[in-house]
Amino acid sequence: MKKNILLSLLILAMLRAACSSSQSPGTIEPTVAAPEATNTTAPPAAPSPTTDPASPEPSTADLVALQANAWQWTGFTNPVEQFEVENPTSYTLTFNQDGTLNIVADCNNALGSYTTDGSSLTITVGPMTLAACPLDSRSDQFVTYLGSAAIYFFQDGNLFIDLFADGGTMEFAPTQAGQAAETTASITGVWRWEQFTNLDEQLAVPEPGKYVLNFLAEGNVVIVVADCNTVLGSYSTEGESLKIELGPTTLAACGPESLSEQFLTYLQSIASYTVADGRLRLDLAADGGMLELSAYDPLVDIYKVSTWDEALAKVTDPAACDAPGAVLLADTPQGRFLKAQGLASTQDGTPVAVEDSFQIGSNTKSFTTVLSLLLQEDGTWSLDDPLSKWLPEQSAKFPSGDQITLRMMGQNHTGIPDYADWIIGDALKGESLDQASLEKGYTPEEIVDYVVQNLEPSFAPGEGWEYSTTNFILLGMAIEKATGKPLDQLYQERIFDPLGMDHTFLLDGIPEAGSIVHGYYTLENGTVVDVTNWNGSQGWAGGSIVSTAEDMAKYAAGLASGDVFNDPASLEQLIDFGDGAVGPFDAYGLGVGRWSADPFGWGHAGQTPGFQTLYAIYPEQDTRVVFLTNSGSCNVYSLTTIISASPDLFTQELP
Repeated sequence: MKKNILLSLLILAMLRAACSSSQSPGTIEPTVAAPEATNTTAPPAAPSPTTDPASPEPSTADLVALQANAWQWTGFTNPVEQFEVENPTSYTLTFNQDGTLNIVADCNNALGSYTTDGSSLTITVGPMTLAACPLDSRSDQFVTYLGSAAIYFFQDGNLFIDLFADGGTMEFAPTQAGQAAETTASITGVWRWEQFTNLDEQLAVPEPGKYVLNFLAEGNVVIVVADCNTVLGSYSTEGESLKIELGPTTLAACGPESLSEQFLTYLQSIASYTVADGRLRLDLAADGGMLELSAYDPLVDIYKVSTWDEALAKVTDPAACDAPGAVLLADTPQGRFLKAQGLASTQDGTPVAVEDSFQIGSNTKSFTTVLSLLLQEDGTWSLDDPLSKWLPEQSAKFPSGDQITLRMMGQNHTGIPDYADWIIGDALKGESLDQASLEKGYTPEEIVDYVVQNLEPSFAPGEGWEYSTTNFILLGMAIEKATGKPLDQLYQERIFDPLGMDHTFLLDGIPEAGSIVHGYYTLENGTVVDVTNWNGSQGWAGGSIVSTAEDMAKYAAGLASGDVFNDPASLEQLIDFGDGAVGPFDAYGLGVGRWSADPFGWGHAGQTPGFQTLYAIYPEQDTRVVFLTNSGSCNVYSLTTIISASPDLFTQELP
């Protein structure tokens, strides 16, 4: 089945099933963290993929290839078995450019998300439809394998996905491209039925979202949702004439008030159409009347809420977020929303409080680039200085290292690969927690040496964008070299103290007991483990700050106003977003990413083994949002999608 058909069927099927997905269409950030340590033991060697080690790491071109096709599952191999998939077209993947993943698993569908980082691939499967597939179906097996994805590569035009821990290799082939028939572009898109009029009556459709037409340009396919039934058909146009031919209809028994049969009958009598001002009008033959439809975004139905309470409930829906506890703070012109829910510790049942401290992971990256801009204001350096000026020894270790600038590192624009999946994620890759790896300390120099010895650059400096915590380790080292001061002291003096962030600090080792809430991670086999004792030195300048919701709100306000800087030009440079998508962001600036263009929202997110957090700034709405969870397995990115789909949040009256 074609890519657009898969995407449309998935979204519309989720609507029909009234799924309340909290998965974000934004891609999920790789596991990242932060600070330094004193353990000088050499880092472990990078795990080898189960496939041919000579297979090239995917490049930017490979990511384009990944997104260019829908892929059908053709085979599987592991050390104990090998099989060909009997019905490949029943098991398909579509990797969308916005980080979402459309999954067809036999008779069930799911909307998931994915991220690539060099050769690594992480897939998160969202809520699935719950149809009972045949006994010989591989639906559950397919989805389970996808959740263990580790590495991807291409051979002979086919896609291969290696699973963690020698779990095997999945093979995919591109789906067959359809032949596009001649069509009128203006009718393509998704429309919902709102009204019917003829000489005798005028009918306002009670629930328009239950009656949807999706006209696809590719193959002249039309997907029809008629209340509780779905039809796959075709259409043809000539001038203003339109003809729809419907295929077999699902046979669900809709409610007594349903307009399903009436809707389908009307569609088979269409004579002509017009499109104007975001509305589609379908005239029926022999003065049979007119259907009026409006342009429709199905995702709005999935994500739209009216209150911040509803936003918190949706983003923490257990189907996509298994966090024991969470805190949501929103500062708007109408007031402040601040609420904690769940547990700070599942062991003793301690509830989360709004003032509790959480690891904020890669949110640390923006603190590092803010500090870099402050040093530029001081005249200490220019962000256009080459890395070799401040760290000549480190620069020389990378191919074309003399072409890397400080600004490129803050922009994730260097091609230097990310170490996080290997060092930070190493403790989480088996069926039990590797406590020694979790608590192991590293110096920044050890982390950089690990990258040099085990990983290859993804592209030449300045020729792409790729999320990499290694960039920020190097930037932190350069800051210390340029100032002669430790990084934690500089954070305190230049950012924490001026903004009144009294409960924020850089975690440089294992946290002291009681200093933060407990953090949790769900392993591949479903076991939830306590990972509070993660050693922050594994993330350092890229991900190990600890903070509270209140302190992060102060930070977001300082960024939004520019008060954290002395020169207004510094804020302009911070949010000078490039053209490349990076991690979960559609564009990246200096240690901050753009969440959405409409409404314009920017900020960052962070993940350590036991925590996922984010902050978002919406300058046009004068709103800042902070969200903290104590699970490394929770998808927090859906919150920005919920906000984008819910303009009422900005005007909700708050105490």
